[in-house]
Amino acid sequence: MALQVVQAGNLRSALYIMKRCCEAGVLARVCIASDTPTGTGVMPMGVIKSVCELASLGDLPPEQAIALATGNNARIFRLERGTGTIAVGAPADLVVCDAPAASLATDALGAIARGDIPGIACVVIDGEVRVGRSRNTPLAKRLATFRGVSVAGSEGGGRNARHSL
Repeated sequence: MALQVVQAGNLRSALYIMKRCCEAGVLARVCIASDTPTGTGVMPMGVIKSVCELASLGDLPPEQAIALATGNNARIFRLERGTGTIAVGAPADLVVCDAPAASLATDALGAIARGDIPGIACVVIDGEVRVGRSRNTPLAKRLATFRGVSVAGSEGGGRNARHSL
């Protein structure tokens, strides 16, 4: 059985579930999701918000929380082989992020451990920069820079921009 912890759910219950699963050594059964839209509406950044809450309040290492929202989801929902993980030959969509500019953390994992939403510097899909700096997350301390490519606009390209790395 898989256990899905969602942003549109009860945080206290999510923390309890995470604690019990950690104690039992069964985090492989847990996935973090958003479960929106629901009666509570659409929750932008619901998954990353849940990752930050569970890592900061539930004493879950940030890298484990991220794995619950990526690799565990892919495995539990039987997505394409390799999806949600970083491996040679696997599909690779990468989010480049850092601590937000106003955070006391020095990097993205430190920010997540503190409960800060990391700043997204760019998103790489199929080896191409598809999105520059996010307008939905706080400004990252260090923005992504690109060499050998032209990046349209000051934001690093729009949602549909394509730039090879």
